[in-house]
Amino acid sequence: MRKIINNIAGIFFILLGILGCFLPILQGFLFMFIGYLLLDFPGKQKLQQRFINFILKFSFGRKIHSFFQKELTKIRSTTWYKKNPKFKKIKALTRSSCKDSV
Repeated sequence: MRKIINNIAGIFFILLGILGCFLPILQGFLFMFIGYLLLDFPGKQKLQQRFINFILKFSFGRKIHSFFQKELTKIRSTTWYKKNPKFKKIKALTRSSCKDSV
């Protein structure tokens, strides 16, 4: 049920983003990006990885990536992170994405 609601909200935001491309009041790109994040479709993670690899080709992408890696290191060093078991999945995902991007 949650996937259905997320997909409906994602489609709504994408349509709002398309409308925002023509109206000066709305931020079209922002609404389309939110809609994309809410949608759930096959191959979404592969598309996200291709986008990240494309961004990392440019200097600003590498700067953003290094900034977030430093912030993740600070978060991992805190005690609440080590004690909470639900963050182990995030830790495993971030390590695997770092190996792919290098």
